[in-house]
Amino acid sequence: MTPRSIRMAGFIAGFFVVVFWAAPGATTSATLVPHRGIYSIGLERAEAGSGVVGVEGAMIYKFTEGCDGWTVENQTLMRFDYEEGRSLDSSWSYVSWESKDGLRYRFRVNQTRNGKPGEMFRGTATTPGDGGAGQAHFSQPSRFEVTLPPGTVFPTRHLLALIEAGRSGGLNFNRFMFDGTSPDNPYEVNAVITPLRGAVSGQAAKGPLPEFQLHIQYRDDGIAEALLQDYGDITLKLHLSKVEALSRPEC
Repeated sequence: MTPRSIRMAGFIAGFFVVVFWAAPGATTSATLVPHRGIYSIGLERAEAGSGVVGVEGAMIYKFTEGCDGWTVENQTLMRFDYEEGRSLDSSWSYVSWESKDGLRYRFRVNQTRNGKPGEMFRGTATTPGDGGAGQAHFSQPSRFEVTLPPGTVFPTRHLLALIEAGRSGGLNFNRFMFDGTSPDNPYEVNAVITPLRGAVSGQAAKGPLPEFQLHIQYRDDGIAEALLQDYGDITLKLHLSKVEALSRPEC
């Protein structure tokens, strides 16, 4: 299991769990649910060549709404047990802010492995709002820029577009999405929408092959209750153990 897979395990779960699901054909505007959720993490499947024999951990996810934007906070703690008794403790934290007009984005990512500092990413990103190319500016681990393909969106805007696609009866959704969790961004995200109880399956790719696949099962209130993250050699499972509704701002 690579460090990249550990990092993505934290975030990809995060940006899919704020959907308030509605049946196709609904005419009301998409709604996001401010909340704090705690998920348990375990190992669903591991191929013999992966070397992984066990995974346990927890993810704390918080989605809040402000008058001009949305904030996502995600903290993931996991222990990977390997053959011959080896283990790896990983912590992964992510904070982002996205403007409601979809034009501005800030992000901060920190990771540790066995208590030692790992990858760290900080920066900002902008899009022109007319569907043209955007720009991401990383300030850590070093200063560099990434050009975002035309039509790239940020995570919450991606969610809103996914919801609207499902409500209009669409079964497939494809879009470039930038989240700032690695310099490999943006990812091309393909989603397959199953209207029954809001099940969504998706995969993210940087090249011709998907880097990971994701399946989410939603509760009736739109909060994700179970997630499977498939990285090829191993599959992680996440299950909602506690959720707390949060207030909306008075703007």
